[in-house]
Amino acid sequence: MRLAVRSGRSSVARGEKDQTGKGIGGRQTRPRGRHLVQRSLLKVALAGLAVAVTAAAISIFIFSRQITQRFESGLWIFPSKVYSTPLAIRPGLKLTPSALKERLARMGYRMSSDVRRHPGQYRVVPSGVELHTRDFTYARGNVRGEAARVLFSGDSVSSLQSLPSRSSLQRLAVEPEVIATLYGKEREDRTVLPLSEFPPVLVQAVIASEDHRFFEHHGLDPLRIVAALWEDIRSGGVVQGASTITQQTVKNVFLGPERTLSRKIREALMALILEARYPKEKILEVYLNEIYLGQRGGVAVCGFGEAARFYFGKELSDLNLAEAALLVGLIPSPSATNPFLHPDRARARRDLVLGKMREQGRISEPSYRAALKETPVLASGSAGFRKAPHFVQFVRRQLLETYPEDVLTGGGLRVFTTLETELQAAAEQAVSRGLTKLEKQQARLRRRGRDPLEGALVALRPDTGEILALVGGRNFSRSQFDRVTQAHRQPGSLFKPLVYLTGFERAARDPDFSFTPATMLDDSPFELVSGGKLWRPENYDNEFRGPVTVRQALEGSINVPTVRAAQQIGTEEIVTIAKRCGIRSPLRPYPSIALGAQEVTPLEMAVAFAAIANNGKLVQPTGLREVTDAHGKVLERNSSTPHQVVSPAAAYVTLNLLRGVVDHGTAHLVRDTGFEGDFAGKTGTTNDKRDSWFIGFCPDLLAAAWVGFDDNSDTGLAGATGALPVWIDFIRLAGRSPAAGAFPEPDDVVRAAIDPLTGGLATDNCPTVVDEVFIAGTQPREECREHSSGLGGWLRRLFHREPKRRSI
Repeated sequence: MRLAVRSGRSSVARGEKDQTGKGIGGRQTRPRGRHLVQRSLLKVALAGLAVAVTAAAISIFIFSRQITQRFESGLWIFPSKVYSTPLAIRPGLKLTPSALKERLARMGYRMSSDVRRHPGQYRVVPSGVELHTRDFTYARGNVRGEAARVLFSGDSVSSLQSLPSRSSLQRLAVEPEVIATLYGKEREDRTVLPLSEFPPVLVQAVIASEDHRFFEHHGLDPLRIVAALWEDIRSGGVVQGASTITQQTVKNVFLGPERTLSRKIREALMALILEARYPKEKILEVYLNEIYLGQRGGVAVCGFGEAARFYFGKELSDLNLAEAALLVGLIPSPSATNPFLHPDRARARRDLVLGKMREQGRISEPSYRAALKETPVLASGSAGFRKAPHFVQFVRRQLLETYPEDVLTGGGLRVFTTLETELQAAAEQAVSRGLTKLEKQQARLRRRGRDPLEGALVALRPDTGEILALVGGRNFSRSQFDRVTQAHRQPGSLFKPLVYLTGFERAARDPDFSFTPATMLDDSPFELVSGGKLWRPENYDNEFRGPVTVRQALEGSINVPTVRAAQQIGTEEIVTIAKRCGIRSPLRPYPSIALGAQEVTPLEMAVAFAAIANNGKLVQPTGLREVTDAHGKVLERNSSTPHQVVSPAAAYVTLNLLRGVVDHGTAHLVRDTGFEGDFAGKTGTTNDKRDSWFIGFCPDLLAAAWVGFDDNSDTGLAGATGALPVWIDFIRLAGRSPAAGAFPEPDDVVRAAIDPLTGGLATDNCPTVVDEVFIAGTQPREECREHSSGLGGWLRRLFHREPKRRSI
């Protein structure tokens, strides 16, 4: 019995069952397997919960860190902007009303009936244009905008008047144009402003339209979500969004436009984190500066500050209620409601925004009705000045010598250049139509299926080296090769002035060496040995003229006497002077250097001629005036100063010979075309006519033009028939005729009357007399022997036939 009792207790304790499924004593027992499953499920649930909590914590940590890093280290990458020079309008300036209107339109100015109220506006009036310029910061100071009237006479400015007083103005400065933006991967333009600079009417419009409970929720708006779901259910599709301004900020800054459930979850979580870490005002400020509001060409217009200028030509602070509402109406779909393309849609969206503002009590009924009646007055929507790609490329190379690529594309630099957009447009037009005209005139220049005839032009200020215009080729989209700075070509006879400059410079310092414009050179056949080979220089026309003066040799671009002069002067000396004057390409002291047989770039030749025009002072060519950082701090400023490389007297005597080239030499087409004023220049032709050159200058402008084929094919063009017409067209378009002022004459230059047939001092018997210039102390001392007043002269005149004379 004792055993049986124990056994029963043991069975009860173990919960054993009888055949009916009940435990001993008749009680129901729980299956052991189900209990184990439940416990397992509980463990899995707890583990899953732990994983979810951990994942959520990790996500919160990652998202929080991501938000903090982005907000604290910089939300945006700012491309650097490249600017032209300001437009200085003054009486006498070559400028037409249409050209001024084109510039204002490019810069986002808008037409207005009253320009006095706001900057960035203009209107056309009889005989002129009224405009209100904008404030701008430029090299060495701030320039205040002002309202003024510009009156024209023909194609020039006749007078300037201040508005509304109509008192006379001597000068009006129009702000620089943006000629390029140096983008990185992101092609976005934005003007970032603090929240305090956003007009209240714009802020109210944004909140009314996008998130009227913005200051009440914590990143998510449950009421708006429910309302949006209800509208979607009623409509059978997605018709109303529920994103708050905070969620939109998260999407725009961190996530992108993809529409997936996982992205919406991340968006919601990050919105809550963003609200927890930053005040509402900061979130709103980021939103207003980040939002995408349209497209300017291939560049996104982001933020209301940039959009105000793009669409209305105004600063943000100058927007009125109707304009602010129109911009806010762009938010859902900027392309579909673009006011330039779809004005009716834009106006309908604007009215919708105004209606919400009225319903929410943010504007009064009279303000609402007045805004509804307003017709939008838009700016031009122009993409700006985009006609200087080779120049921008040149400036970028200059900048990369100082700044890394990432600073240029993301540092927000403001690069103020030397480019004058009016001159650049003239240069582009002159090259384009000059080459087209040459191809029409000569069928052999039209090459189908091969590289076309090319041209290049660079214009600079001879006293500073500032590049005012640069055209590196006919079509930048087809060829980015810059023929001004990168093409090495033979200058041909364009190099000759450097030969004669060297002779004058040597004569100025060496009393035993005589070389002047009146020096006689022999234009007759001769041979010399160069590099172990016999060389026989020839003239362009294969004729010989006998004795000629230095002036005659240069004005007529005669080869043989120039080679003889180079032999007298010394080719080593010529190389030295050429390098002093800015030639950086390798030069060898071969006899053929006198005829420009060694390659140089057009920019090098322009700089060398600038030294002649600038009293013998070398200037470094530059496209930069000033570079500032995004906050206006000056990082660098062009402070290069000219330095003397040859004597002023030697430079002036050479310049005076180049005046003769224009007056009655190989460049007489300049005068034949009707140009007046103090011009000098030189044509350039290579022996095989592969290159056509002309460099000409007046006191305030020097321009070099080149025409040729990239593959060095024969063009059949001389300097006077190829490059010179391009140069003339450019100068005409640039408005540099007649030129203001004249080149100053140094004190150590003297004049003497000479006979060009002999180079001696002219007598009363000389049939031709030339008033020649000389470096003081180098002028002739002897009278012309051919026409002297003594017995010998009388006998020579009696028994010798007078040679054919050339009028100079």
